[in-house]
Parts: sequence; structure tokens; C-alpha cells
Amino acid sequence: MNRFFLILLLVLNSLLSQDMSPSYIASFGSVTMNNKVYNQISFTPEIPISQKIGLGLEFYLYFDENGELYGKNWDFSTSESTFKTLIDKIKYFRYGQPIDDIYFRIGSLPNVTFGYGIMVGNYSNSMDYPQSRRVGFDFRYSFSDFRLEIIHSDLKEISSPSVFGIRTVIPFANKFNMGISLITDLNQVSGLLDTDNDGFPDYLDDFPNDDKYWSNIQTTIDNLNNTLVLCEDLDFCDYDNDGQQESVSEIHDLILFYEEQVPEALEEVREKDNISGLGVDFSYYINDRWTIYSEFAHLIGETINPYNENQLEYEDFDRNLGYGIVPFGLIGRLGKNYEVTFTMDLRQCSDRFAFQYWNQNYDHNRVMVQGNQLITKESQLFRYGNLKGLNVGLTANIVKYLQFSINYLHMVGEVWDDDSNKYIDDENNSFYTGFEIDTSIIPKVRVAELYYQQLNTSNPFEFNINQNTLVGLNIGIDIADNMALIFKGRQTYICEIDKCESNDDWTPVRNTQIETSIYF
Repeated sequence: MNRFFLILLLVLNSLLSQDMSPSYIASFGSVTMNNKVYNQISFTPEIPISQKIGLGLEFYLYFDENGELYGKNWDFSTSESTFKTLIDKIKYFRYGQPIDDIYFRIGSLPNVTFGYGIMVGNYSNSMDYPQSRRVGFDFRYSFSDFRLEIIHSDLKEISSPSVFGIRTVIPFANKFNMGISLITDLNQVSGLLDTDNDGFPDYLDDFPNDDKYWSNIQTTIDNLNNTLVLCEDLDFCDYDNDGQQESVSEIHDLILFYEEQVPEALEEVREKDNISGLGVDFSYYINDRWTIYSEFAHLIGETINPYNENQLEYEDFDRNLGYGIVPFGLIGRLGKNYEVTFTMDLRQCSDRFAFQYWNQNYDHNRVMVQGNQLITKESQLFRYGNLKGLNVGLTANIVKYLQFSINYLHMVGEVWDDDSNKYIDDENNSFYTGFEIDTSIIPKVRVAELYYQQLNTSNPFEFNINQNTLVGLNIGIDIADNMALIFKGRQTYICEIDKCESNDDWTPVRNTQIETSIYF
């Protein structure tokens, strides 16, 4: 570890000795992770290495109420954990700007949309920050009208990435382009919280803060295996110190017995569950202000069979995922300087499909623990039958000081009803809104942002809480020269019982940061 810090200091000294103007932020305060409060100390240098290259690092320490260090992010015990610890300290590394012909960024992915968003819309890998620090990769290449984009949600999980996507845009003719998108989540269950990084999620782990043990059963198995080592040259051994000799074969049988007690859900965790999507879109640019488009997407995977075994529909149910289509869409850019962007499109989907599947809240609800079961987002796609409707969106910059966005998707058709255990005629609607103020006009205010998301519900304005609910608020106020008080809060929800029927059944998951930041 000492060698690592020496190398790190040498690198930083080399960077800072160059002719550039780095900036630094030192912060202290509190942070809530997994509904537990920690004291936080952090140091964030941002270094413009050149006109094209920028580097941001982030060093942080979290202490619990007992003053003990939260060591998950400072683990050098293995080569894998060392790699994750080092890359975790990269806030960002970028080459170029998003508008350049070549651009790539390592760090957070705040907003990723493929095509016109019917499959990947506003995806972010940082919604669980700082509890989960994902170091994503965003690469973009443009040549004439040809474009290529590659994303990876977390370089720390190279062997089993959360989300990997590739998109290309090919010019067909003047002002007419075709886009092809491929997106996949190779292992949905990797999103389960694993505090000690031992490969056993916390909900299965009797020792969530000890990477040597995961179950009380495991301690028993370890003791029996140790007994076998001690007695390997003997035919009999008193493993339980009761004065009676047991055979080695009896001990083997006991080990097998306890191994069979491993929760069945463990096999679900070890078996990778993937879902993918393929999309094709077409666009025609009428002029600088108006664009018409069409898009098709198909999800690849399987949902569950919701029918009771006694129902006739049980055997005939198709578990394969479905498709969604935008037959016609229109984008208009209004105002003298394009201050307003208006979007409208018609939408239709088959059974077992949800628009904007990879959205802002995806990393939160891609897999959840409900009761004693693992619930993936993919497994719940059976809830959506044939649907059709209208999507409208508006983004506006009002007098250059207030920027807001709003999007509403209204769909009608068949939706699964748990009470009657069948599909019924109903609505499936989604709503998103966000507000951001240009704080340059407000003295002492550094940032002011509010957003709300409610997807796939009959009425998003009734504020019925579910796993698709997301609320966030960011406020920063200057309290002195080069010093600001920052509040960042996000709230999502999980269901910890077998079935959630009311708002009271959903448990809030809060990610909150309250810190004082010093800029120099």
C-alpha cells in the first residue's frame, strides 16, 4: 500500500508541475448510504492536462458513528480489489468534448440516450452514488455523417459489465440517416448490494462486513473441513468432542448435508441472468428546426409466467420478450436561438415490452429483493400487454435563466392485474420533469436543481410509490468566499415484503450528501 501512495504522489506531482491551472475542492460533512449515516472527508483535484485532456480525481474517507473507517473503497487485499480501489478514485478522465469528432470519457455517465429513447433513454450509472461508485466509459467518434458510440457502465466490472451498449449512425442519403443500437446487461443480479465484496449479496450474507464468511452454515463447514485435515491419516475422529469417534465418511456426509442447506437463492445469484435489446431508427432532417423519425426496438430475454398452474392460459403463455415501435415522430426546435425543443411521437408495443427500459433509475431496480425472492426488472415485463399511445416532451430555456424539461407517455391497452390474475383494460403511463435554475442571477446560490420521475403506472399524478419512483434535489449556497454548503438528495423505493399494495409498504432508499466545500 505504501508503494501505491508513493506512485500516486509522484504522478500528481508530475501533473501539477505542468503549465496549467488546476482546481481543487476539499469537502467535509455527512453522507447517507444504504440508509446509514457516515461522516465524510474528501479531496477532489481537477487538472486540465491540455486543451483536449482533462483529469479529475476524488479521494474520500467515510467514518461511521464509532469512528471506524468504511473500508470497502480502500481494499488492497487482492489484485481485483486493488484494481477496483485505484480506478474508483478517478472522478473522470476525458479526451475532447462531446461535440468533437473524437471524444471519450471515463467516469460518470449522467445521461445516455440511444436513438430517440424508446429503448435507452436518459440512462445514468451514478444514481446510487456515493454508495455505489461506477466508473463508466463513453466513447464517441464522428466522420462526416457517420457516428459511433460505445458505453460501458462500470469498468470495475469488466468480466461481467452491468450495461454495455454500442450504437452507429449511417448516412443513407442527403439528410436521411439510419441508426443501429445494441444494448445488453450481461448479469442483472450483479446489481445486488455486496458490502464486503465476497460474492455473496447482503441479503444472503450472515456476515455482510466480513469477506471470509457469508453464512453461519459456512463456519460449520469450515470447522468440519479443518477436522478432516487433522484427521486425514486416521479412520476415525472425534470432531464434536463428545468422546465418541466418528468415521471420516460420516464427516464427509455432514459436510454434504450442510452444503445442501445453502439457500436456493444462492444459485440464482451465481447463475448470470442477461437481457439485451436491439434497435433500428430512421431520421430525416427537413431543416435545422424540424426532424421526423421512426424507431423500432426488440428486447431479447425471458420474463416469468404469471398465471396460476390451474389456469388454462398457463401452458400457452409466451415468456419471450416483445417489441416496441414508433411509426412516426416529430422534433421541433423553436425560438430565435432554439430555446424550446418539442417532441411528439406515436407509440405501440407488443406484450412483454416497456418503453425506455434502460432509464435514469435502471441501476436501482434492475434487480431487487422482495421477501425472500430475487425480482429482476426483466421478470416483471409480463405486466405489460399490447399497448398504444402518444408521447410528448418539452425542453425549454426560459429567458436563459430557468431550464426545465417535461415528458409524458400515455399508453392504453392491456395491463396485468394481480387481484384477478389476468390482463385487464387499463392505462400504463410515465411522467418525468426536471427544473434547473441558472444560478448566475441569484446571489449566493451555486446550484439549484429538482427532478421527479414516475414510470409505468396507471396515473403518475396520484404519486403512488413503486420501484420506478425517483425524486431528487440538489442545492448549493455560498456561505463565504470560495466556500459553499451543498445538499444532494435522491430517494428511490424498494419493497421488502412479498407484495406491496400501498405506499406504506414501500421502503425509501435515501442517498443524501450534506457537505461544506472549499474551492481553491
